[in-house]
Amino acid sequence: MRNLNGAGGAADTACGSGEAAGRSGPLLACDPNAERDEGLPDAAARPTLGRVPPEHRPPQALPPGSDGEIHGVEVVQFHAAPLDREYLEIKTLPLRYLDVKGNAVENPPVTDEERDHIDRFLEEHADALAAIDTRVEAIVDRISGIERRLKHALQDTLTAFDLSHGEWRVLTTLRWADPPHRRSPGDLARATELSTGAMTNRLDRLERAGLVRRTPDPDDRRGVQVELTDEGRRTWEQSVVAQAEKEAIIAAALSADEMDELNRLLRRVMIELERREGKR
Repeated sequence: MRNLNGAGGAADTACGSGEAAGRSGPLLACDPNAERDEGLPDAAARPTLGRVPPEHRPPQALPPGSDGEIHGVEVVQFHAAPLDREYLEIKTLPLRYLDVKGNAVENPPVTDEERDHIDRFLEEHADALAAIDTRVEAIVDRISGIERRLKHALQDTLTAFDLSHGEWRVLTTLRWADPPHRRSPGDLARATELSTGAMTNRLDRLERAGLVRRTPDPDDRRGVQVELTDEGRRTWEQSVVAQAEKEAIIAAALSADEMDELNRLLRRVMIELERREGKR
C-alpha cells in the first residue's frame, strides 16, 4: 500500500503483500479497491474463537491531502480462527473535526525583542508578586500604560489648538447633538460633570474664541441655548483628525486580523464589566 499523505513505514508494513507476511495473495482489507472475497465473512459473522483484544494506535494528524482533508490511521490487529489475518482500518477525519490545538504551543517563549518594560518589571519583582496572578497584572498594566500615553498625546493635540481638555469636551458634546448642535448650559454642565458656575466660565472663553455662541431659547424666554459655530465645528473636526493620526500607532503594531482579534477579546472584557455593573 502506498503511503497515506506521506505516512511512515508502519502502514506500509501492515499493508504489505501476502508473501511478505508469509501468506499468499494480498490482504484485502488493505486495498479498498480490491475485489471482495465472497467467501470472506462479514465482521459480524467472523468467528471470535481465540480473538485477542484489539491493539489501537490513536489517529495521528498528517499533512492535508490533495482533497484538502487531514487523515488519521488506526491499526486494529486480531487473530480469529480459522482466519489469521491483519486488518487495517482507515478512517478519514474531516479537518473541521480535527483538534489541532493540542499540537500547538499555547504559550511560545517571548524573545528579547518582544519583551517590554512590564515583562522586565514583573520578572524583577516576581517574589514580591507571588500572591497574585501576574498575567492579570500584565494585562492591567499594559492597558493603563496605553491609556496614559493616549491621554498625553491628546493633551499635546489640544494644546496645539489652544484648547483645554474641558473645553474640548464641551465642543464634543455640542457636536454630538443634533443639528444645529445646541444644548442648554445646564445640559452641558451635567454632561461634563461640572457646576453651572464652572460651565459659565468655560462657555465665556469658548464664546470669546468664536467657537460657540449663546442664543435665546425658543422654548423658554428666560433661558439660553449654546450653539456650535462653524469655526467651532472645524476646530473640533481638525483636532479629532490630528489625534486619530497619533492613535494610528496602534494599527502600525498590529495586522488587520490582529486588530480584529484584539477588539474581540477587549469586547469580551467590557461585556463582563458591564454585566457586573448591571448595565446588561
